Amino acid sequence: MIIGHLAVVGIAKLTFFERENLAVLAVASFGPDILDKPANILLGMPGRGMSHSLVVFAIVCILACIYWLRMTKNPRLLCAAIILWVSHLAGDFLQWRVLLWPFWGSLEPGPKFLFAEKLTSYYVEFRYPYQLWFEIICITVLLCIVFSKFFTGNALSYGSSQSLKSLLLKLAGKFSRESAQEKTF
Repeated sequence: MIIGHLAVVGIAKLTFFERENLAVLAVASFGPDILDKPANILLGMPGRGMSHSLVVFAIVCILACIYWLRMTKNPRLLCAAIILWVSHLAGDFLQWRVLLWPFWGSLEPGPKFLFAEKLTSYYVEFRYPYQLWFEIICITVLLCIVFSKFFTGNALSYGSSQSLKSLLLKLAGKFSRESAQEKTF
């Protein structure tokens, strides 16, 4: 659900966490995969392994809280990161044995993560229809938010996009002045 996790990041950034760091939001949204996929490739561990469990989630939350408290970082960013990590776990429609590891039992080694094979099984063969529909819904919601912000005049209203907005307005003004000058000659 690569695109779906990105869509969730977009939804979070455009709605509740507009001022939070986009990179931190993206890392949090992909957090379980960032830890589990390399462990799968290098060590043969399950692709949805320990980092997809509530135990590791709790450990990550505790460490993040300690870091945030010591560094007096933005608590909203911490809250956003936690919410996006949970959204990843929810979006993956995990089996109970993965989510409740180690209490539910041990994790079985899975096949090696091959990116092209996963994309094919997910987007071409439709092996995971619930996840695919969830991803489609997330993308649709993101598109609705983007279009609603665009048509209500709220598009490009914050952050680095502000410079893009001013650039576009300057270009529009330049072209209108040039066309006005052409009409006078």
